[in-house]
Amino acid sequence: MNDLRFAFRQLLKNPGFTAVAVLTLALGIGATSTVFSLIQGVLLTPPPYPKPERVLLISPARTDGQPYMQGCAAGQWVEWQKATNSFEAVAAYEYGSQFLILPDGSESVRGMFVTPDYFKVIGVKPVLGRGFAQSDLASTGGQETVIVLGDRLWHRRFDGDPNIIGKTVHLTRRQPLTVVGVMPPGVRLLPSRTRATEPNYDVNAQVDFWIPLWPPDLAKPNEAYCNVAGRLRDNATLTQAQAEMTAIAARQAQNTHDFEDITATVQPLTAFLNREGRRLLLPLLGAVTLVFLIACGNVAGLLLARGLRRRQEYAVRCALGARRAQLFRQVFTEGALLALAGGALGSGLAFGIVKLLKAIGGSAIPRLDAVSTGGPVFFCFGTAVLAAALAGFLPALRVSRLDPALGVKGAGPTSSPGRAERRLLGGVAVLQITLTLALLVGAGLLIRTAYNLARVRPGYDTQNVLTMSVTIPDMKKFSDFHSQVLPRVSALPGAKSVAMGWGLPLTGNKWTGAVEIENPAETGKLKEKLNLPIRCVTAEYFETLCLRIVAGRGFLPTDA
Repeated sequence: MNDLRFAFRQLLKNPGFTAVAVLTLALGIGATSTVFSLIQGVLLTPPPYPKPERVLLISPARTDGQPYMQGCAAGQWVEWQKATNSFEAVAAYEYGSQFLILPDGSESVRGMFVTPDYFKVIGVKPVLGRGFAQSDLASTGGQETVIVLGDRLWHRRFDGDPNIIGKTVHLTRRQPLTVVGVMPPGVRLLPSRTRATEPNYDVNAQVDFWIPLWPPDLAKPNEAYCNVAGRLRDNATLTQAQAEMTAIAARQAQNTHDFEDITATVQPLTAFLNREGRRLLLPLLGAVTLVFLIACGNVAGLLLARGLRRRQEYAVRCALGARRAQLFRQVFTEGALLALAGGALGSGLAFGIVKLLKAIGGSAIPRLDAVSTGGPVFFCFGTAVLAAALAGFLPALRVSRLDPALGVKGAGPTSSPGRAERRLLGGVAVLQITLTLALLVGAGLLIRTAYNLARVRPGYDTQNVLTMSVTIPDMKKFSDFHSQVLPRVSALPGAKSVAMGWGLPLTGNKWTGAVEIENPAETGKLKEKLNLPIRCVTAEYFETLCLRIVAGRGFLPTDA
């Protein structure tokens, strides 16, 4: 306690030094703890499934390595279910957005259409009721009769009603559905390559509902059907699963012409979910690590210089009988007190930044709602204490090895920094400058990249072009709605032209389809088969974007 009181008085006697050291540590700890918290919550926290590393995504791919964005076809799904040597269970699923109709209005909800084995694949059971059985499957879409609710939707719109099982829920485009189960919290969507371009698609969102996925039409084996996931057996490896799926795809390619040059790939779910977050957070981690090291280096330099100025004080304490352990304890107490104040302020800063990011981050950072600040703050605080203690130990250690009488007389090496001390201070300064330059170079490159990206032209004139997305709950009224809206919008003052389309590039959508290009000279002979983005647009599309046709012409109303 005496050491603590003395250290506190020493820091109060030097308010400028104390303020600079505490603020430097607070900024370093706050920034680094924030990014460490994001890393922990986004990349290091696995999905809430038993053995999540055993959940694999199974996807079709081209053997030549070219992009292939189509989902699993009906015929492929029938064959892939036979991969029982490597997989404990294989399930088909698809993403779907619906409107939940309630007495006080409707609400957009996101969910999944799944086969009964889906819950076995993710390894999660409902907390209320049951999952799906084979008897729950409908012959076609829109004829389903049951639904499983997500925990968040259950609490938000049904007040967590424990008697919800057996009650009906009304979604648009479907008959009333009977609730048969409620899932635990934290279950998120699985990736859907066929629906990833929809405006409200967010693979990191929590699932609001599950509906049974109807069986494929075996009369159309080449028709796109679903996405596929499987749970790996405990005694199987990723390599074995890939080999089995490759063999199945190869046999299917030999028997079916449309599946030629198509194979199957498997990848862990966690690797896919962390792909975007890793691209964003790992460079940021490197930057804030430099910031933290610079902060620790700055405080260490301040403590080192201050310790060298106090060498005579240390010598007097030794001459009065202070043992080396007591001297080191006093130095450590002062460094720990500084680090404690900086850590407390930095922790508050980290909590505030994380809260701000949750408020404004939206979908820019995956699974941001699962991020919390805790362990990273203690790690950064411990590192700061270590840096402060080491910086204070060096002068104390050197003085403790000298004759105390020299310090009392004010002569000898204790009176002014010697060559070793000057070399140490110079090394600290060089390290700080090196880290700072590295950080500045990285920041400059980032600013230049952002500037160049902002200047990239998309290929059309974006000035005075406005976009909007419209979702029609009743598909029967889709065409009638747009046929009434387009003329009205076109008649507005200042509206030069109005275009409608599915998958317009202005919305960021990338709808793809298989395109077969035939040789006109030899009708029927396939020249090339490509997987290309497709835009379905009205005739005014090219005029709206000021696109110039370089060959041929655009569309006419008679082409519709």
